[in-house]
Amino acid sequence: MTKKIIIIPIIICISIITLIIILSNNTKVSEKVIDFCNKQEKNNFEIKISDYTNFDWESLIIYKTPTSKQELFEYVGIDYKNELDLQSGMIFVKDKKIVYEEYFETDFESPYKFIIYPYEDINSNNKIQKFSTDEAIFKVERINYKNENRYILKPTK
Repeated sequence: MTKKIIIIPIIICISIITLIIILSNNTKVSEKVIDFCNKQEKNNFEIKISDYTNFDWESLIIYKTPTSKQELFEYVGIDYKNELDLQSGMIFVKDKKIVYEEYFETDFESPYKFIIYPYEDINSNNKIQKFSTDEAIFKVERINYKNENRYILKPTK
């Protein structure tokens, strides 16, 4: 009877630790970046996206609304199946296959909480940009909106 009392808490602890590990590996790339950015004292700094991914990828495609599936195909050569609508986002590619993608969430009434622009100059007409693993380095600007941190990332090159 005593052994059962000891074994049950051990099994519960192991289960909780396993669940934490699994959930931490499934965290969105943007959430990992935001967590890091929230810990920084400066409002402007640089990050390398590959530091926040736990999967292999060769290129990162950043696109800004409005972008069509046809434009993605013409620019980067991937046959994109999902709808883009009025979304901005990022697509990670390896061997011409999408290995991860994420939309930048917005409520259309306030600035994006997190967004990566495909261009350095805000006046650029460029809506899509492709970055290799080594080139995916971005300048981060933290802005405060209604007492909440928001992050704008722009390429360093």
